[in-house]
Amino acid sequence: MKIYWVIPTNLINSDIRFLSFVDITRDFFTRINCRYKKFLFLEKKYLVILYSIMSSKESHMIKRRKTANDVFITPPKLAKSLVEKYHTPNKDDIWYDPFKNSGNFYNNYPTEIRYKVWSEILEGKDFFEWKHPVSIISTNPPWSILDKVLEHSCSICEKEIGYLIGLHALTPRRIENMNKHGFYLKSLEMFKVWKWYGMSCYVVFSKEITKNIIEYNRVVWR
Repeated sequence: MKIYWVIPTNLINSDIRFLSFVDITRDFFTRINCRYKKFLFLEKKYLVILYSIMSSKESHMIKRRKTANDVFITPPKLAKSLVEKYHTPNKDDIWYDPFKNSGNFYNNYPTEIRYKVWSEILEGKDFFEWKHPVSIISTNPPWSILDKVLEHSCSICEKEIGYLIGLHALTPRRIENMNKHGFYLKSLEMFKVWKWYGMSCYVVFSKEITKNIIEYNRVVWR
């Protein structure tokens, strides 16, 4: 779908050079999952831009595909940043990566911890067969079975669950279900990963707090 976006030039900060504004606008398109095309022209009153956005048909095809593609490798620097920013290391904690794959989360677990364990179905270790208690879970799970993943995670984790998921997957129903298991939303960071569908986020649910950092209701307003 091709879209023409018209910006009145009086909304452009006169202190910003045009080149900088181009960069800012391109970044905006990236953040809202648009495919930036080109600037058509700039005149005295308006900046006219052509860009394209994912159609509803494309979106529905992705959501309803019969075979899900759950292997999306997290950029190593992103995984490292999330682990370091949102989890406090305790040497006696057991850290668990249930979906290790290339190990971008697992390999960035704190060096001071004594115990770190992993599962990976591609290597014959099934997360859903893991029954031992763990302290911290931090990884990028398969999004197509997220409800099942969250349910089993709650049954084995004693402190914190940190998962990288699609932003659209953070729903009131899922937050409510986590609350029923004693886990409350402690942290939320949103970001865009190149070539991934839509916006992504890292969420941390903790048993050490008793209130979510955001509020929600499940009323369907009309």
